[in-house]
Amino acid sequence: MAQKTEKQNGRPRQFDPDVALRAATMVFWRKGYLGASLDDLTDAMGINRPSLYATFGNKEALFLSCIDLYDAASAELLDAALAAPKIDEALDAFFTAGVEGVTSRSTPSGCLIACSLVGAAEESDRIKSKLKACMASTDAAVRNRLKQAVKAGELPADTDVAATARMVNCIRHGLALRARAGETRKELAKAARAAANALLGRSPRAT
Repeated sequence: MAQKTEKQNGRPRQFDPDVALRAATMVFWRKGYLGASLDDLTDAMGINRPSLYATFGNKEALFLSCIDLYDAASAELLDAALAAPKIDEALDAFFTAGVEGVTSRSTPSGCLIACSLVGAAEESDRIKSKLKACMASTDAAVRNRLKQAVKAGELPADTDVAATARMVNCIRHGLALRARAGETRKELAKAARAAANALLGRSPRAT
């Protein structure tokens, strides 16, 4: 017996909100907040507009949920990188994870958060606050790792860990924007390595 469609039974079709949210995240990541239309979103999510509104709220609320989903996954990877025992290994792994994430063939290029800072942040105070909170969270993770390195004697005692952490995050976002512009993983990996060398006072090596 054929399954009844939404139109036949007059009720919203059943769907998995987690799957739909991941689909919406890909749309926002690829097209940006402003470029993603409701038709783009509902088509990708496999639902109609009433179901979107009932489950996720409006477009802004859906975008905020997508940012949360993306940030949680990104933070897990970056935290794992920062857990490396030595600070040079941690920063190398941090930048490597960032470059691999923004150049993956399985997802749109760039970083959803970094790319959203251009345009979407000006759309509402809620979006701006969410993006700032995501950046602050990454800053804090890097800052805590730098503090450990100072305590272990791997970095000078007078290192401004707060400013350095923000710089590390700025570099990561810069790499993401350049990935979005079409630079290759190899090009970005070289830039990331140069950044880590500069931060750690290591002699740059031509490759």
